[in-house]
Amino acid sequence: MSEEINRLKMKPGNYILAHGGASFAQSLAKSGLIDEYRLLIHPVVLDRGLPLFSTFDKPVNLKLINSASFRSGALANVYMPV
Repeated sequence: MSEEINRLKMKPGNYILAHGGASFAQSLAKSGLIDEYRLLIHPVVLDRGLPLFSTFDKPVNLKLINSASFRSGALANVYMPV
């Protein structure tokens, strides 16, 4: 998977947007393939779930690029790895 994504990233064109669950995002992040994180934060507390960043061996510093709030209380934050 890593080789194919790196090949696509080298081609000219638009962004590659990957939708998926936490396991998919973890595999991309662990491989260093994420250039930008777009996180949607909803004001709901769940009693269980799979943490998105639980597989990192060390902290990853992120820089906030953009943030938007919605009437529902949801936030859309865009981060880039430092």
